[in-house]
Amino acid sequence: MEEVRIDVRNQKPERIEEARRSSDLCFRINHTNPTTPECKELIDELFNYTLGENTVLHPPIFTILADKVKIGKNVTILNNFQCMSAGGLTIEDNTMISLNCTIATNNHDFYDRYVITCKPVHIKKNVWIGVNVTILPGLP
Repeated sequence: MEEVRIDVRNQKPERIEEARRSSDLCFRINHTNPTTPECKELIDELFNYTLGENTVLHPPIFTILADKVKIGKNVTILNNFQCMSAGGLTIEDNTMISLNCTIATNNHDFYDRYVITCKPVHIKKNVWIGVNVTILPGLP
């Protein structure tokens, strides 16, 4: 897995816009009744209408770059899911993620903290991730 480095002092306009879009949609999702069609529509919009069939996310959720997240079919993600996805996140079919889980695909360079180091995380099919799990960058 090749590491990608992002200098946050010199970000591309597209990345800044996606971070703004994702943050705005997460705020709106997290302040909408979770049982309404409006909430589901906002979640679909957050992930650019690419969520797999029968996939359900239970707010609150937080991600900075939702365009870097790919979620398969029949995935259930419970409340308080947090995702730092600059390195790319793939969650395959039939995965269950329990309460309060965090997936981080990025970290900061030890010597230059304005540089984010990124590696993808790929969660394979049929995985069950329990309560309060944190998954760090570079997981194959």
